[in-house]
Amino acid sequence: HESDYPYYAKDQNCTQLNVSKAHGSAIIRYARTIPKSLLDLKVSVKKNPVAIALDANNLFFRFYKKGVIDVPRNMSRELNHAVLLVGYDYDDDGMYWIIQNSWGKEWGDNGFCKLRARPDEGTLLCQIYGVYPIEK
Repeated sequence: HESDYPYYAKDQNCTQLNVSKAHGSAIIRYARTIPKSLLDLKVSVKKNPVAIALDANNLFFRFYKKGVIDVPRNMSRELNHAVLLVGYDYDDDGMYWIIQNSWGKEWGDNGFCKLRARPDEGTLLCQIYGVYPIEK
């Protein structure tokens, strides 16, 4: 709940919360995916959804409605947004990731988006960073 983590709207140093872990969270340990590894990300998301980072400043992402985002590497600059990788599928052009965003159901395809799986950093840099729970 929002009341568990109040927002004070003032500049201050980061301090630890007085809560051992988020209410409702039973996560004890987590693992990171191997950066830039398509195979590791694919194996990881088969076990559990994976929190990943990507470049959300890209216009194709910001105004996404349908289809598969498939833009070249030089159209992404930095990791600046976290989303949830929930799966993958294939179309005539190959594999794509299925992600859920936090911007509500009005964004994208009912809150979801498809990103082309590419070698190395991936579309919108989505294959660089991933983390998922391994013990609850």
